[in-house]
Amino acid sequence: MTLRPCTESDIGTLHALWSDPDVRRWLWDDRITELKEVQDLVAESLESFRTRDFGLWMAEREGRVVGFCGLRDATDWLPGQIELLYGLEPKYWGLGYATEASVALLGHAFDVIGLDQVVAAADSPNEGSVRVLERIGMTLEREGYIENLPTKFFSLKKEDFVSPQRGG
Repeated sequence: MTLRPCTESDIGTLHALWSDPDVRRWLWDDRITELKEVQDLVAESLESFRTRDFGLWMAEREGRVVGFCGLRDATDWLPGQIELLYGLEPKYWGLGYATEASVALLGHAFDVIGLDQVVAAADSPNEGSVRVLERIGMTLEREGYIENLPTKFFSLKKEDFVSPQRGG
C-alpha cells in the first residue's frame, strides 16, 4: 500500500467515498457531506501538513485509491490529543488495508512527529473498525457517546507501539 498526502485533486474522490452509504454510516453518522465541507477539510489538511507534518493521506493499492487515513486534532471529543482515522471503499473492507495504513500512520506519529500518544474513536456497532483498533494495539479506554451515538474510545502510547519497522 502507498500512502500520500491528500491534495486538492482528491476532493472529488473523497466526496464520492464519503457519500457512499456504507462509508458515511460510520464516518459521518449517515449524513451526506457537502462538496464545500470536503473542500474545507482538504484545505485544513494541507495547512496541517505544512505546519505540523500530518493530515489526511490517500491510501492507494496498485495505483488505485482504496480509501483514506489520517491524523487530526481530536477537538470534538478529546482536546489536545491527536486522533487516528481511516475509511475504505466497502469492497476493500476486511482485507487488512485499514490495519496496514493505521500501523504506518502510527509509525509516522511516534517516530517522525514525536507524539507520545494517539487516540481513536469508533462507533460501538462498527465491529470491523473496533477490531482494527484492537489489532494495532490500541487500548479501550472507555465507552460513551458522541452526538448521542454509542462510541468506543481508544488510545495508544508511544512506548506500547509495536511495528515491523521497530522490530516488533
